[in-house]
Amino acid sequence: MEWLILLGLLLVLLAGLEAHLNRPAPSRYTKRGPLLTPAERSFCGVMQTAISRLNASQSDSHYPLFAKVRTADVVNPDHKRGSKEWIRAFRKVSQKHFDFVLCDSRTTEVTLAIELDDNSHRRSQTQKRDALVDSVCDMAGLPLKRFSVKRNYRVGEISGELFGDRRSMRTN
Repeated sequence: MEWLILLGLLLVLLAGLEAHLNRPAPSRYTKRGPLLTPAERSFCGVMQTAISRLNASQSDSHYPLFAKVRTADVVNPDHKRGSKEWIRAFRKVSQKHFDFVLCDSRTTEVTLAIELDDNSHRRSQTQKRDALVDSVCDMAGLPLKRFSVKRNYRVGEISGELFGDRRSMRTN
């Protein structure tokens, strides 16, 4: 009887040792490179200049600029939270992001989404993604501006595109 107990304990110890030796290694992570591509960084600098000029001319409103904001943090599916429809709609946007967003500094409400389109936006898969983002923004009542990647940007042109009608930027 003692041998059976010892054999059982030995089997339990061996099973525990095997589980310990065969457990998956912990995930490792490495720091990624720059948050923005060179084109996005260039465009961001021009937008920041345009925003600074607008902020200086308006004492009542300021518009902070944020980069790489997850779409699902800006819009919500219009279904009961947790329902199959909500989950399906959420999954469509949860892995996507806006290149840039402008917010109302008082409320942090997103007032404008901005997409910077490079040559990849000619691909079929990217065009489907763009169509989804356009549709989502339209349904949510979120203004979306698209800019093509260029070698050089003019602050006045970007400013005119972004703030041509400043009243549309204000939130209630």
